[in-house]
Order: sequence, then C-alpha cells, then structure tokens
Amino acid sequence: GNAGSLANAREMSDKALGVMRDNMTMLAERDSKLHELQDKSVAFQSTSQKFQRSTVTLGWKTRWQQYRLYAWISALVVWGTLLLIFRHHLLPYLIISSAI
Repeated sequence: GNAGSLANAREMSDKALGVMRDNMTMLAERDSKLHELQDKSVAFQSTSQKFQRSTVTLGWKTRWQQYRLYAWISALVVWGTLLLIFRHHLLPYLIISSAI
C-alpha cells in the first residue's frame, strides 16, 4: 500500500516535472522566436524609413528636373519671340544673345 502510493506519487511527480520541462523548453523557443520577429521588425522599419527618405529625395529631384525643363522651354520661347521681334537687327541680336 504505502510503497505503491509513494511510487505512484513519484511517477506523477516525474510526469509533472516532464510537462514543466517541456513547457519551459517551449517557452524558451517562443521567446527566441519573438526576439527574432522583433529583430526582423526593427530591420524592416529601418529599411522602410530609408526607402521613404529615398522616395522623398527622388521626388524632389524629379520635380527639380521638371522645373529645369520648363525654365529651358520658357527661355527658348522668349529667345525665339525676341528673335522674331528683332529679326531686322539679326546680327546684333545674335551677338548679344550669344554673350548672355
């Protein structure tokens, strides 16, 4: 009786300890996976911020190129208009416009 119940209690205790060890192992694995996920999240956030900065920079560069193109087209239109106006004085106009 008494030895059997002691053996039974020891067996249940061993099973409980086994379950606790398994739970501790799973908890450690889960903790490791959570840390990996957090590291990946931080890396993704950093990459996202770099991408956002490069997108803004690219947007400014593209806009600046458009403004430069508009400025060149406007300058050519003004030059062509002035050429038509001063077509009777073509040589002095060309000399002055080439100096500018």
